[in-house]
Amino acid sequence: MPQSELVAVAFALIEAGADILAVNNYDEGALHLLFRRLSACNNYEMSSENYEALVRLIKRLLEQCEPTSRNIVGYTPLDAALSPTAWPLLCTALEDTGNDVRDEILAIDDRRKIIQLDADLQKGFSELLARRKPLNSESPKIANYEASTEQLCVLCDHRSDTTKRGAPFDEFHSMLVDELGSSIHMVACNHSIAGGKCLEVRDEDSSCILDYHPDKMTPEAAGKRSLNRHMAYLLWRDRGLRSPVEFQEWAVGGGYRS
Repeated sequence: MPQSELVAVAFALIEAGADILAVNNYDEGALHLLFRRLSACNNYEMSSENYEALVRLIKRLLEQCEPTSRNIVGYTPLDAALSPTAWPLLCTALEDTGNDVRDEILAIDDRRKIIQLDADLQKGFSELLARRKPLNSESPKIANYEASTEQLCVLCDHRSDTTKRGAPFDEFHSMLVDELGSSIHMVACNHSIAGGKCLEVRDEDSSCILDYHPDKMTPEAAGKRSLNRHMAYLLWRDRGLRSPVEFQEWAVGGGYRS
């Protein structure tokens, strides 16, 4: 459904007795799907009213849903939320419900036997800040996979944003694909396969190859994803970034790795 109607319809379904804990064939629940959709569209210019409405919905879901729940390949809502738009929504909702964002991140680390020392995280964060470049119109671009620049996503009414995002939001981007004659944003992982950009899109609306699956990740890839989660949290906690616009400006303005 269009994002403008999402919150109202979701609350109507909940009030009518919908099972908040229901999952699809991939063991993905409401939080998985909501954060993947928000990340795919990455509508960082949403109004404050829409932002507050989405936070209310996420807080309602958090009453029963776990942000660290795993789908069949180990992917969690926290993984799906690692985008400029979804991340501040998640952090706001978690803190409003009395949860600690860092504790949720550490829970995933513990499950995957990843150890991130505080001293190493602070050093990494300092290095991330030092690498940041000013926001400018010449930011690196990713390939534009739209068949037409005039196409709009049927869910958010926006085009694809082809600006490359820097760490810690560099793991994936969104692209417009044709679905039954309509254009819709889907998540594409920023990696190469067989010498070219991965364009695989599967049933869960995302790029889907081995490195994208936490349960099959190499220790190095799992460590990088963990580091990105911690860096995103430090941007929230220590740099005071709060809105999707602020996170988007950070993401396209710096953090590029040589």
